[in-house]
Amino acid sequence: MPIITTNLDDGSTRHQIEGTGLTFAMPAAESLVLVDNAARHYLSALTELDEFIGHRSKVSSDAHLSPVGRESKLRPYAEKLIDRQAQVWGSLAGEEVRLNSTEAELLAPPALDNGHTVMGIEDSEVRSYWRGLPTGDRMKILDQMQADPERHTRIALALLRSPIELIDHEAQMVRAVWDARQRAKNPEKAMLIDVKRKAIEYGRRGAAQVASMALVQSGIKADEVRVRLATHTDEMARNGFGAFGFSAQQMQRERLLQQQLAAAARK
Repeated sequence: MPIITTNLDDGSTRHQIEGTGLTFAMPAAESLVLVDNAARHYLSALTELDEFIGHRSKVSSDAHLSPVGRESKLRPYAEKLIDRQAQVWGSLAGEEVRLNSTEAELLAPPALDNGHTVMGIEDSEVRSYWRGLPTGDRMKILDQMQADPERHTRIALALLRSPIELIDHEAQMVRAVWDARQRAKNPEKAMLIDVKRKAIEYGRRGAAQVASMALVQSGIKADEVRVRLATHTDEMARNGFGAFGFSAQQMQRERLLQQQLAAAARK
């Protein structure tokens, strides 16, 4: 059955599998986002759903099969459908991990060279100086940093390179100013990161909608899907649990349970 894609006047896109009543819409997005592979990755999951419906139609019309026989014959296709939804989600999760690493490299302050004790001592002294300032003076410096990210960079570096992560609101302000500074110095790379992140979120939105339909159409219960993904041999599928709304904690508990059941069965 063909997938019909309609571009609507408001810039959104409607997808439907002809003859099934299955339809969903994707919102408008900027062109740079839409041409990114991550934004379109959900379409392969939609194609898998379309193919499954075709297989189900053929199996259902096979008069030589009993109801149990039809269910048995359709099960491998249903499992393949579920796996593909998870793999699409897992692929997007992998892209996000790589993107986070790229962004962290862009925003990271210069690291201290090994053995550069003088600079390390200076950092420590600057942090002590900072802690000793009255609150009003620290806020004045923070305001100056925000107005001009190139001011007080020595203080910013010392705070950001602290061996103990600083989590107070002042440190967060310094981090935000530094990040804005780094992005301004590398505008093209920063823009590409932003576009990729939007593309991943767009693709994830589409994947979630397709996975929801696929779960219903497959006839496989959510509990069975959770067990299948928790014990899956394919890492991409194993990491794609979010497509069906499962949390990392749920999957961790499920893996532990399945390991315990397997160990008990071997006794």
